[in-house]
Amino acid sequence: MNTNSVLGYDHARKEFSKKLREANIEIVDTLKDLRFATVALVHPSGDIKKTEWNELLKECDTDSIIIRTSSQGRHQKTHRITTNGVIVLQLQISYYEINGLQLKEIIEEIRKPGIAKAIVKGEISPRLAKYFSIIKNTNVIYALTILCQGYLAIRSDCQVQKKDGPIHDALEKMQWSRFLNSDISKEFLNPDIFNENEILRNSTDLDNQNTDYWKPVREWMNEKDAATEWSFLDGNRIVGAWKTCKTRYLIKVINGIKTDIEHTPLVAEVFLELQQLLNGENNV
Repeated sequence: MNTNSVLGYDHARKEFSKKLREANIEIVDTLKDLRFATVALVHPSGDIKKTEWNELLKECDTDSIIIRTSSQGRHQKTHRITTNGVIVLQLQISYYEINGLQLKEIIEEIRKPGIAKAIVKGEISPRLAKYFSIIKNTNVIYALTILCQGYLAIRSDCQVQKKDGPIHDALEKMQWSRFLNSDISKEFLNPDIFNENEILRNSTDLDNQNTDYWKPVREWMNEKDAATEWSFLDGNRIVGAWKTCKTRYLIKVINGIKTDIEHTPLVAEVFLELQQLLNGENNV
């Protein structure tokens, strides 16, 4: 068996083995055989004893890299460096979401000097963010989408009747007009409450730093965390997209950093942008 190599181990010898073969990665018979690898990709068995893992880590060379994966993804499992300098990384997404070509790309990037150690520190390149970013608040983007819809509903006025502009497009995407004309709306909701209630408007205003409406965004989403989650969801289809997206600007407005923009069109643009992101569209 060659040293200085990329090796794979799949206890089940099924789906992950297929991915390894697609990437032309040599598959070993036992966990212990991974001690020869500079980069090892592992789908371990639940019945592997802790002592077996410890023995493997002791026998691996300093700066060798072990990437652990699973069918569910190793969500929020911590990357680390062992006492003898072995770098253990956790693939955050399921191996079902990765093909052989992507495995090759991951290995190519991971083998570059300093990249694996940077991942342990949380300094993850955009190219690898989808695979290794540990997201603390995985639902923040989804929550922001809901907050944008509530904000726009309260300020809808007659924007649905206008046939252009981001507010109209966002309300159409929300199917707001359809909802207002539905039996449920007619039975339980007075539409005028959204258009005439200044209390509701003030309680959701972006300039109101005392409102609880945007509080989750202020508490959960600093720009670094938001950028990490954005890269994770975007899958880096557009490198650097976070720097120019409307969502980043909205977060600055919510936190009182930016004040030089009309709020409602911005929120509408952000909602449309987030819909594209969450739907996997490429033109975000």
